[in-house]
Amino acid sequence: MTKGKENRILKSSDRTFSPNELYFIRDYLGNIKSIFDENGEMLYYRLYDEFGGEFEGQSRSQDYTDQNDLTQPCFTPFGFTSREFDEITDLYFYRSRYYDPQIGRFTQRDKFNEAGFITGNPAVIYNPLQLNDYTYVGNNPLIYTDPWGYIYEKIWKNPKERSKHIDQAISYEKFLTHIKGKTLNDLRNERLKNKKKSKTIISLFSGKGPDSKYRYVIDPKNPNQVFDMRHFLIIGPLGEQAGLVVEIGQLPFHKDSAFDAQDFFSNKMGQDWFYKYYLPKRFYKNPEDAFYDSINRFFTDRKCEES
Repeated sequence: MTKGKENRILKSSDRTFSPNELYFIRDYLGNIKSIFDENGEMLYYRLYDEFGGEFEGQSRSQDYTDQNDLTQPCFTPFGFTSREFDEITDLYFYRSRYYDPQIGRFTQRDKFNEAGFITGNPAVIYNPLQLNDYTYVGNNPLIYTDPWGYIYEKIWKNPKERSKHIDQAISYEKFLTHIKGKTLNDLRNERLKNKKKSKTIISLFSGKGPDSKYRYVIDPKNPNQVFDMRHFLIIGPLGEQAGLVVEIGQLPFHKDSAFDAQDFFSNKMGQDWFYKYYLPKRFYKNPEDAFYDSINRFFTDRKCEES
């Protein structure tokens, strides 16, 4: 058996049945949607709704009609988001708890959530859905998945979008030089004085952020990724739900920039920086040192990570 990211099954070899090798085709959420034999013939396929329920009346190969028949060569328990399906309980096993696709909820509480953590950060107050310990991926299964059953993660639809504005981006070293001796609030309001006030839903964030020359910073971990520091410093610390509100607010006015991967990527990285790096330092350092040291440490750790 060959597995890919998050142990999602890609290929299975079984010498008991013929054909000997089966190839599993997944969609962007990791759903096992079809299986092919070693000759390229599709044995059957499955379709799911957003929360993992199978569509009624879906077609499968006439030769292999019953997925749950163990005598069939293409039998597999793997299905929605590549998790294992229990035919006795009709539940999926997500490693730490079971999930019911018929109601779109886990059947056990989220132990991490009981402690008030979202993806490792104490930002539960910014995500009311996390107050329910049984929800699946914050009720947003189109852009999130939860391979471990307790920390859901973003699905980036188009990673290339994270390289936008790379021709305008500066190195993280240059950004560090720029922020030396400045506070977080200094950077958040750096270009506010030169920006006209907006009357749109996103007016709370309009005009804020670092000067345009320092808005885009190359990710030390991957030179093909760019941080939008306006999202990073302003929206990220407010939590992912605030970021989603901003993207929705952009739709009527800035359709081209709404819901792109760079915005969500920068929001997520800004949230990680704020709770893991900035807040701990802010308690015992002055505002200037806390801001500079936390950004420096964040960039240094990113540079040390494997791409």
